[in-house]
Amino acid sequence: MPPSYGPDILSDVLDALMFVRSEINGALVASGSGIAIDGERIGVAGTSAGSLCAYLIAAHSRPRPQVVLSLCGMGGSMFVSAFACEVQ
Repeated sequence: MPPSYGPDILSDVLDALMFVRSEINGALVASGSGIAIDGERIGVAGTSAGSLCAYLIAAHSRPRPQVVLSLCGMGGSMFVSAFACEVQ
């Protein structure tokens, strides 16, 4: 697997969101599922590195997602140790 860089990851997550907002309903109708997605009411979530992707979508997409859920992801200052708040 080739290495990927920040701009590549950002491009990929924004493309995925654009697909969900503009094209997924066509695929759902074609499948006969009877399900539709409201592209203006989307939330994003991720765990670990996926949380970074959720943060990137929230920071760089317009309109922004309605909710962002980060599970076990880095938050706050990326320059502070993840264990800086650990109780001694």
